[in-house]
Amino acid sequence: MHLLVSRFRAFGQWPWLALVVAAAGTVFYWAAGPAYQAGAPAAIAYGNGEAAAGSLDAQAARQTDPRSKLFGVWKLVCIEERDDQGRLVEPLDYGSNPIGMLIYYPSGHMSVHAMRRGRAKLPSDDLHSAPAEAAKAALVGYNAYFGTFEVDAQKGVVIHHVEGAMIPNWEGSKQVRRFTLQDDKLVLEPPQFQAAGQQRTRRLTWQRIAPAAPDAK
Repeated sequence: MHLLVSRFRAFGQWPWLALVVAAAGTVFYWAAGPAYQAGAPAAIAYGNGEAAAGSLDAQAARQTDPRSKLFGVWKLVCIEERDDQGRLVEPLDYGSNPIGMLIYYPSGHMSVHAMRRGRAKLPSDDLHSAPAEAAKAALVGYNAYFGTFEVDAQKGVVIHHVEGAMIPNWEGSKQVRRFTLQDDKLVLEPPQFQAAGQQRTRRLTWQRIAPAAPDAK
């Protein structure tokens, strides 16, 4: 207040301007002074509180989301495949030592790739000129698709809603996988399928190599 009085005297030659300055200063002092005396503007403190509350709400929602246990990046460990007699066999497409990656993102999106190691190279990068047999071998030894996913916790299944796929027949389909999860190991079991006219079943084991980003939405 002493500062305001001194300013008032300084404007002795223009008394009307002094009154304006004094009035504005008084309003600012009583309106904003307490917040600054407390060490932080009230508006900023309120904004931080809203952000913190929103973050906590997002974390709580994520923890109750049945999909959350699958969030992250997964590396293919192995494929266990059996024939119609229950005997272990080598996968016709991926071989005995496949490689693959599976991603489940908190936004509800997913993608997966799996392939045979050591596939024969094509004569050139021009796929259109590749011999039919070489192109077929490349296609059969690789599979990939992407889309969205949901989890039915009661049935113990994850449902992949396919938007795009290496196999055209899968586009727009629902790929259902029974899953079991223990720590950072995930086992997916697709329904029985045919490979070269033979009935097969398989279990794919995945290892989580990276969690989902904590602030992902």
